[in-house]
Amino acid sequence: MRQLKQLTERVYYMPADGDLDRPVLGYIKGDKFSLRIDAGNSASHVANFDQEVERLGLPKEAMTLITHWHWDHTYGIHAVDTPVLANKKTNAQLGVMAEWKWTEEAMQERLETGEECAFCDQYIRVEYDNPVSQIKVKQADLEFEGELNIDLGNLEVKVFPVVNPHSEDGVVIYILSEKVAFIGDTITEDFYNNSYLDPEKMAFLRQTLSQLDADFYLHGHIDPISFEELDVFMQV
Repeated sequence: MRQLKQLTERVYYMPADGDLDRPVLGYIKGDKFSLRIDAGNSASHVANFDQEVERLGLPKEAMTLITHWHWDHTYGIHAVDTPVLANKKTNAQLGVMAEWKWTEEAMQERLETGEECAFCDQYIRVEYDNPVSQIKVKQADLEFEGELNIDLGNLEVKVFPVVNPHSEDGVVIYILSEKVAFIGDTITEDFYNNSYLDPEKMAFLRQTLSQLDADFYLHGHIDPISFEELDVFMQV
């Protein structure tokens, strides 16, 4: 169990859990609506987040926004009781995974073909005792292309795709007034390409992130850090 922590007046986050490969989940509180960042890796992860929102007496979020398609950020979608919004590329891959079978044979075959990576397979087996009966991959309810601006009520949230070494569908969620940026796993290597870390993509990402007026950057598996601290991870 993780606790939801207040980062700024309007931004909260639930820290990652490395033992289960559960990523950071975010909560952004507007005057009219609130927004959840990422759906987590399972129904249990979703339940933990929901309990924390209730414990803190926060308004129930009106929508969930996905940072990218990887399992740990999306396999909780089926358990989220809000509309889910995702990049068009993200939603396309969710559609592919929704057709996957979860027998031992099917999981092993995806490893052999490279459709799944060993790191993700390992932690899926940790999170799920019985993948066949427990895993339910669901597409987002709404999808978008390009940039997106969301008005939560006196709180503007900017969502934009970014070139990055981790996943082609990755987006950044930027809350200027709070000086916070959720960056998903964008600075991490590509697990589906032999953990390759593309230096050109990283340089492009670094340039993009350096232009944001942000005090806190939230990576999917790291506690909130400054740009100077983040920059250490971006040296290739």
